[in-house]
Amino acid sequence: MKGSMKKVDDKWIAIQKRTFTAWVNDKLRGDKIVPDKPILDMQADFQNGLRLIELLDVLAKPRKVTRYSKNPKNRMQCLENLGAALSFIKSEGIKLVNISAEDLYGGSLKLILGLIWTLILHYQVRSTGKGFSIKKAMLMRISAELPEYSIQNFTTDWNDGRALCGLVNSIKRGTCPNHRDLDSSKGVENCRLGMDLAKEHMNIPKLILPEDLNDPSIDELSVMTYLSYFMPFSNEELLNWLRKVLPQRNIQNLTTDWISGVNFGALLDKLFEICPDWDKMDPKDKLENMKKMLALIDTHLHLKCPISAKDMTSPDIDEMSMAAFLSQIRVGRLKTGAGNFEMSILKNVIQIREPITVIVMLSEAMTEVQLELFKVYLSVAGKEIAAKLKKNDALEKVYEVTPTTVGTAYVFGQFRKIDVKGSPAAVTVGGLANEKIFIEDLPEGGVTHLNEAFTFTIVSTVPVDPKKLALLGESRGTTYKYQEELVAVDGSNKFRARMVPTENGRLSINVTFDEEHINGSPFALEVVDSNISRVDCDIPEVLHIGTPIELPINLGMASENPAAFKAWSEDPHLVEASAEKTSSDSYKVTLTPKEVGCTVIHFTFGGKPIPNTPFSVHILDCSRCIIEDLDFLDEGIDAGEAVVFQMDMRLAGGRGLLKPEVFLFDEHGNRTSARVSEYEDSKFKAETEELYEEGIYRIEIKYGGQIIKKKSFNVNREKIDDRCHVTGPGIKSAVARVPSKFKVMTMLHKAVEQKQLVVTVKSVAAGHVATVDIEDNGDTTYTVTYTCPKAGSYLINVLLGKEPVPGSPFKVPVIEGALASLCRAYGPALEPKAALMSGTPLEFFVDASQAGKGNLIVVIRGRKDDPKVFITDMGRGEYSIKFEVLGWGKYYANVWWGNNHILGSPFPLTIHKAPNPGLVKAYGPGIEPRLDINIPAEITIDTREAGFGTLGIRVHGIKDTFHVHWTQSSENPRIRIATYDPRGAGTYTISIKWEGSHIPGSPYTVEVFDPDSDQSYTSTSASSLSEDEEEEEYQGRKVKVKDARVVKKRGSLQTKQMTPAWTSTPVTTKLEPVNYKLETTPLVKAQTMPERYQQKLEIQKQQLRKEVSWTNRY
Repeated sequence: MKGSMKKVDDKWIAIQKRTFTAWVNDKLRGDKIVPDKPILDMQADFQNGLRLIELLDVLAKPRKVTRYSKNPKNRMQCLENLGAALSFIKSEGIKLVNISAEDLYGGSLKLILGLIWTLILHYQVRSTGKGFSIKKAMLMRISAELPEYSIQNFTTDWNDGRALCGLVNSIKRGTCPNHRDLDSSKGVENCRLGMDLAKEHMNIPKLILPEDLNDPSIDELSVMTYLSYFMPFSNEELLNWLRKVLPQRNIQNLTTDWISGVNFGALLDKLFEICPDWDKMDPKDKLENMKKMLALIDTHLHLKCPISAKDMTSPDIDEMSMAAFLSQIRVGRLKTGAGNFEMSILKNVIQIREPITVIVMLSEAMTEVQLELFKVYLSVAGKEIAAKLKKNDALEKVYEVTPTTVGTAYVFGQFRKIDVKGSPAAVTVGGLANEKIFIEDLPEGGVTHLNEAFTFTIVSTVPVDPKKLALLGESRGTTYKYQEELVAVDGSNKFRARMVPTENGRLSINVTFDEEHINGSPFALEVVDSNISRVDCDIPEVLHIGTPIELPINLGMASENPAAFKAWSEDPHLVEASAEKTSSDSYKVTLTPKEVGCTVIHFTFGGKPIPNTPFSVHILDCSRCIIEDLDFLDEGIDAGEAVVFQMDMRLAGGRGLLKPEVFLFDEHGNRTSARVSEYEDSKFKAETEELYEEGIYRIEIKYGGQIIKKKSFNVNREKIDDRCHVTGPGIKSAVARVPSKFKVMTMLHKAVEQKQLVVTVKSVAAGHVATVDIEDNGDTTYTVTYTCPKAGSYLINVLLGKEPVPGSPFKVPVIEGALASLCRAYGPALEPKAALMSGTPLEFFVDASQAGKGNLIVVIRGRKDDPKVFITDMGRGEYSIKFEVLGWGKYYANVWWGNNHILGSPFPLTIHKAPNPGLVKAYGPGIEPRLDINIPAEITIDTREAGFGTLGIRVHGIKDTFHVHWTQSSENPRIRIATYDPRGAGTYTISIKWEGSHIPGSPYTVEVFDPDSDQSYTSTSASSLSEDEEEEEYQGRKVKVKDARVVKKRGSLQTKQMTPAWTSTPVTTKLEPVNYKLETTPLVKAQTMPERYQQKLEIQKQQLRKEVSWTNRY
């Protein structure tokens, strides 16, 4: 046992030694990739004190260790150097315990590691010792960034690498969006991925080996040291968020700006509305303020501060501690929303004046202030009745509300006007008569649609005569009478009713038995028409964090149902959508952007999207735009020069889709656009035209339509040489085999024609000569274009009148460049008519064989998380690009070669939903159980939600007794209408398949009858031919199958479609699933069959069934 413990001890010590050695070398390297003399073994390298002193000089810069031997030759001089180093550490205010120069000289590894950890705390973590423990603070900070990983330690919780990838993604959004889906069994690969991303996007050194981080025996100090590099980035993001939330407070830091307690009050009131008097607090009374704030935080957020109020008011408090506490408050704001509640009702069928019991469960306790924002009420006939609280436990609330009107009522539970889970809930309120007959399966939310059938079920607990049931609908003077006979469902005392409203507004339904209302009657529905609704403004394409926008919604009709209109975001953590009713027919929707990303916004009326919705929005954070310092413009520029600068938009959102706009204004207000080019993923270069006119100019930079920077500057003409001036990018650098340009400004006309202006370009060493072309611009200026054949240093000689112009010869470095224009992308995923499926591996190829040396970058951007891209070098300059998109919609393949888009990039990709037969809807008289032979049978098939696939329809029946044709719906090309015209009575089987699989309810069995025939002609008399064979097409192959007829098992219910006499619009009535068995049916002749069918039947016996089918690919 002792031996195994020693092995574990030795293992973590070895890991810590490697990590701390890497930290020391990272500090010693400065701006270099590696230090000139890296530390290889701290025990040996620190022995003479020189390397330790070198480290301290770097860490404490500009302060330095003085009075030490720079060339120690004996033990005494080494000990003096080490003593000087330890004295300097103490002078920095760092407390050292039980370590001496002798310990360091003797190479005590544990004491050396302890010393390095002390330096890491002071110089890397910057701990003042006043605040939480560093471990506690870092755990609080990281758990706020990664709540989904429940980080409890700095050892085993990091072994599988997913948390590290998640931390990188939380700070640099979009760098590893699929971190939750990584295979936890591939810990080393995940750790390596996280470290690579941290290095690439934040330049964080790889202090730990991926194999060490994956090792369960890793020590926590190594992990804390590595993770401490992430904290400045995380704190910067937290500070930016606080500035957006509290713009009026001028927040500058995460320490002294918070010790008075006032800003805590402002933050709590902004997020939770629990500190309305924060602005009355006296900043001088900071201790009392802080006590009050910590109590509020404990009460409302269940967040206890690990240190006292007095310590929280110290000017020397650790930044890490304050940031950790603020980040926990930030996360706390997500724990008080509607998602904290779940509502249910005990009974959904009651008698009038019987109280409705409403149970509300909370996932965690809430304060009285928070509960005041929660409301339970009953809505019936357009009126609201508040519920009374009967039980008030911490995690369970019981309410009661008593209806006063017979019919259907709706119970709502709302937190800040947002429905909680289970809200609204429908309750059927019955009268004292007919209490054993009631109504079920009403339309969700009490809303139905204009000109679309709705259904409900009438249920009786005792046998009833359906002829005594009567249905009547009333709306604005229009009466809807149910004219068809109500048929019991599967022989039970359940009856299905169906109506089609033709006017919008309030529709009252009366259901009576023996002329008395049954339970739940009358009930009211709101008939809506989402097609007449509209968004009364331009729909935004981008949203800016810190700038909520309001969208007016005109419903086109008055609506009393609070559940009819809904607005929501697919990703509420990115954008919060809230709707407020402003009049009987209008709403105001507020979209509040919260995090950078892309999401989809939905506006529905009665569950259907209103026109021009849903729509996608990009959320931008312009405070994260990084603009090159434009201070060089403060002194102005010379006439003839252009303004060139760079912009980095990677953190601001809109990557791969948006680019900044740069405008130049002169002193007269004239505006021109600068050239903006993307030279790397979301990195841009802006370049104005060369400015020749003296005056004051202004640069204005916009991103997503928002101004992010302005800068004014002068153009100074007097600095131009009177005789000649040369300017332009071509005299600074060039790329081999790529034309470069510069301008020569003179006082001479026709200087080229008169051979006054001569330009030559020649390499310094190899003697290569560039081709030169000089264009006379007609205004005494000349444009010179030259192309260098090879890389190297070149001299540009510009002679005017046989004399070199000022600055000539110009020495220009010419580099080998990647020629993105010569790259070609091709392959299956880029084919114009390619059918690209969600969840399917996709591939294309890039041929860069003629494009020189360069780096290939491929990024797939779209409406959901970016897919991971795998690039394989196939040799000879050819690459394979593989990826798999899990979302659907419009995506773009961005392909860069040498930091420039290749020809055609970004390539549009249309990703289709994978085929799902279960989402195909079919309805209409053509698949009803019984069909009049005189009525053409119509089937409507809606494939809009079923993804990409092939639709196949097959009708099997009596040969030569029907014709089938199909049309495309004018409403939507994904809706098809098939019609078959049966000319003979009998049994028909209709098979509807999507991508080779039956849709719900298929195959359908339809009995076609002739109302003019003798009633004794049974449905089995001409239903099918026994032992017939039929041929089906499946994925291009013909398959023979034996004839089989689908019949219903006794005791089961099937799906029905009903079409009332007053409308031609069919609707699917959803009942219990059908249980089928296969059986063959011999042909029998009814004894009383009409004579006119005898001859026809004899012919049918000799013929096979006819199959009619059509397919269409979407």
